[in-house]
Parts: sequence; structure tokens; C-alpha cells
Amino acid sequence: MTWPPKDWRAMAALVFSVLGAVVLTAFLWWGVANLLPEDGWSDATEAHRAGTLRWVLWIAALAIAFVLVGLGMAINRRSFNAKWGDNSLGFEGGDEAVQAATETAEAAKRKADEIADRAEGEPQ
Repeated sequence: MTWPPKDWRAMAALVFSVLGAVVLTAFLWWGVANLLPEDGWSDATEAHRAGTLRWVLWIAALAIAFVLVGLGMAINRRSFNAKWGDNSLGFEGGDEAVQAATETAEAAKRKADEIADRAEGEPQ
């Protein structure tokens, strides 16, 4: 038994949302632990707090972006292309309905042509 593409996309959406929640929760805990130390704030730790806050925000933004891209790719027909220098990367996917419909139409046309050819060769 195989899953249809829609079910795979739903599973991917679930996995991305759960993993994203785990990552964001871990970074929230780490950020709070670093930004609110037990011994309190001092002027000497101000640069460390600012750097920590900057990293927490960047990592959280990146994790949110991955979650949103993952959910978008799981829900919609996908096409992702990237190019840097001489290198390129591309991903496409989604329901194979268009391809299946095209193949079915081509098979029907071949069969119709066979029937027409046989009908032309038969005496009437």
C-alpha cells in the first residue's frame, strides 16, 4: 500500500511543524537562559546579551523560514530553483495528476488511432 502524494504532503507538514516547534522552543529556552542569568545583569555583560539576542533572533527567524517553506512545499505544488555562480539547484513536485492525465490522453489517442486504422482496413 502506498500513500497518495496529498497524504505525503500532509505528513511533511506535520513533521515540519513539530520539528519547527521543537527547535523554536529549544532556542527560546537557550535565549532566556543566556539573557536572564541567575546573578542578574551587569554593564560588563551588556555586549554578551546583545550578541546573544542577535543570534537568538537570527536563528529563530531561520527556523521560522524553514517551517514556513516546509509547510508551503507540503501544501502546494512545489518548484524551487536556486542559482549561484555556475551551480544551480532545482526541486519540483506535487500531485502527478497532470502527468497522469497527459499519459492517459496519449494512451486514449493511440487506442483511437488503432481502432480508426482497423476500421479503414475492414470492408464495409
